[in-house]
Amino acid sequence: MFHPPLVRLLALLLSVLVLTGSPELIKTSQAHPISISDLYVEMQPDHLEIRIEVYLEDLYLFHDLNLEADNTLSLDSIKQGIELHKSFLQERFLILDQDGARIPLKLTSVDAQDVPDFAVPFEQLMFFKVTYHFQAPITEPPTHLTFLHKFEGEKTALPSEVQVKFKPLIGRREQNVILPNQPWTIALQKSGEENPTTSLTPQEQMALETEQTMGIRSYGETYCFLYVEPQQLRVEVLIPLATLAASLEKPIEPDGLIDLEDQQQLKPQLEQLLTSHLELMLGTQPVPLTTDRVEFFGVAVRDFSKNRKAEPVSAANARVGAIFLAKRPEGVSEATLQWSLFNQFLYQLQLILIQNETTTQHILRQVDNQNQFTVSLTPAPTITAECDVVVQPELQALIESSIVYSSRFLLVSIFSSFTCLILIIVRIWDKTNRSRKLRNSVSILFLLSLGVSLLCGGLWISSKNKIHNSLDDRAATEIVQQLLNRVYDAVNQKSEAEIYDQLACACQDELLRSLYLELAESLTMETEQGQIAQAGTVTLQECHLLELLPGRTVQPQLECAWEVPGEVEHWGHIHRRTNQYRAEITLGIEQQPELSRWLIQNLKLKQIGQGTIETSVRK
Repeated sequence: MFHPPLVRLLALLLSVLVLTGSPELIKTSQAHPISISDLYVEMQPDHLEIRIEVYLEDLYLFHDLNLEADNTLSLDSIKQGIELHKSFLQERFLILDQDGARIPLKLTSVDAQDVPDFAVPFEQLMFFKVTYHFQAPITEPPTHLTFLHKFEGEKTALPSEVQVKFKPLIGRREQNVILPNQPWTIALQKSGEENPTTSLTPQEQMALETEQTMGIRSYGETYCFLYVEPQQLRVEVLIPLATLAASLEKPIEPDGLIDLEDQQQLKPQLEQLLTSHLELMLGTQPVPLTTDRVEFFGVAVRDFSKNRKAEPVSAANARVGAIFLAKRPEGVSEATLQWSLFNQFLYQLQLILIQNETTTQHILRQVDNQNQFTVSLTPAPTITAECDVVVQPELQALIESSIVYSSRFLLVSIFSSFTCLILIIVRIWDKTNRSRKLRNSVSILFLLSLGVSLLCGGLWISSKNKIHNSLDDRAATEIVQQLLNRVYDAVNQKSEAEIYDQLACACQDELLRSLYLELAESLTMETEQGQIAQAGTVTLQECHLLELLPGRTVQPQLECAWEVPGEVEHWGHIHRRTNQYRAEITLGIEQQPELSRWLIQNLKLKQIGQGTIETSVRK
């Protein structure tokens, strides 16, 4: 594993040692040479101007050139190497557009003025340069460019290092050191596109760039997000595909295209590779990781924050996003994450810890046991198992008596209707008034039942009015607020048992499934593969008791409007949307040995409004 700064340092030290003139060191230099090149790219409206400066040593390293007996490279060999290196650079230095398509290079000239007209000693090959000039035509302005080189040979002991400096048509210059098969991708500002950062302070400019790039500073960085949640821990990895290419069973060409079939074949390999190098321990016990998903994202830095349709991606600039889950048991006070996947391109991991509302960033490295991180887990907030939305005894007595009056009123009303029907039949049948006594008896019975019915009806209406007077809008709103909090707490649970346990504290059994499905559907985030958002705090905007109209149930009925924010977070970006609801809610009572409790007996949604999904970066 070699880092670009380390390669440059080794090259410098080796050059110094070679200049000491020691035969042993010269012999060592022949066995362990290093290629270092400088490359300049300037963007024009219709083409790229490219200048590549290479040392004479590269001609020796990458072509079948032999040193003379006096350890020099002859002038003829140098000329031969200059000629061979033309096609070498055209074939092995790649510029790709946003789709991974190669932009061909056309050689325009070679500048060898720096080359002496005599054989050059091996230890002086890095004193002289040859400059190659190329042009790369552009038919349409690209949104991204990826630079990649394959400067490899049998004589190179250390990875070749290319210092790339790029001047875009618009915006600031960029530069980077790249190693073989290690792509470097940059985003280009569109022509005519206003740069909003020109009038901002450095702090404001940094904040804007963070928002625009979803917090991803570099295409080549590997990120791991550790989410500590009440019921589970989530480990989410975002890693360049090119970083993993050498570790897969089937090698991937860095300039190749990964179609949909290839992606399906690669997913199990990537899952196995990542899980075998990623260990999560809760307390002292390692826990199994469940794979939630493995996805491929394109070159656009915000691709991983969108619900995009699967499509082919370029191996050079694609990224892999993987999400793994681990159930969080009770009583565990710490978690340890260990990462062991390192190679010549992946020498550090950006670890972002998200716990409650706190975000911290850490770096994991292979050296000095810095590849693991331990976090103290804050106690998970507990939701009480007691169903505590109780009914006041006085109000419960009123409701119970009202229910009794209601049932008696119904029974007597039916009886009155029945006696009325008998009276009519007797009247029709007894046209001669021979059964006056029977008719009078039925009439008296009808009048008595009618009187009792009116009495029960009056008592029922009176009790309903008393209930209405004792349960004002404010008290009813508090009850509804508590019950709705319970409902959305249930939606946030992970297991089916926990969901229905919480729902059972808020609504009657026959309402459980339909209410959950309706609310879960409204919280579904289309941008996150239909995942149900985590519901936030319920805000009741209005809630009032409905008038006691004929035909309404004795249980309190309210019309309420409320809103609930929902959010889904993955890979450090947050999707938020606020939903508005309006519904007619009927409250019911569940009898208990001591204190009875309120339940939602019926909830009839009249309106659901879904706001716009907003995407932001976790600070």
